[in-house]
Amino acid sequence: MEDMFIEVLKLRKEVAEIKAIVQEIAGSRTKLFDVNNEVGIEEQIASFFHDIKLPAKLLGYTYLREAIKEVYEDPDLIGSFTTVLYPKIAKKFESTPSRVERAIRHAIEVSWNKNQLHSFYKANFNLRPTNSEFIAIIADEFSMKDKYKSEVI
Repeated sequence: MEDMFIEVLKLRKEVAEIKAIVQEIAGSRTKLFDVNNEVGIEEQIASFFHDIKLPAKLLGYTYLREAIKEVYEDPDLIGSFTTVLYPKIAKKFESTPSRVERAIRHAIEVSWNKNQLHSFYKANFNLRPTNSEFIAIIADEFSMKDKYKSEVI
């Protein structure tokens, strides 16, 4: 039981570190978050993908963009990726939930294996973020940026 508690603490720490790095990346794209500049979530996601050099030619790129947008618009989806989110994306793109999940995982792996994601990480992670970690963190970051913009206005 104590080992599981320690693992949970480690995972929470890793998620916090990943979130801090994503905030740094998103913050570096100041033109996207200028309160006078109206840029939609899809453009913000595409710009972030460009920063981490996620290849647009991958099918997972499209699915991942859609997944982040869906979680951004409905944060309650975070707990139901396999039961709701992947089937929803699969239906939209005439695919299957398992193909959606695999394509997203592959897109993250490609960027990770090219060390494109590593360059944005301050800590030395041995494992790439999971689909759910990656999607939730990115969606949350964009959500927080929008909340900040609305409070400033």
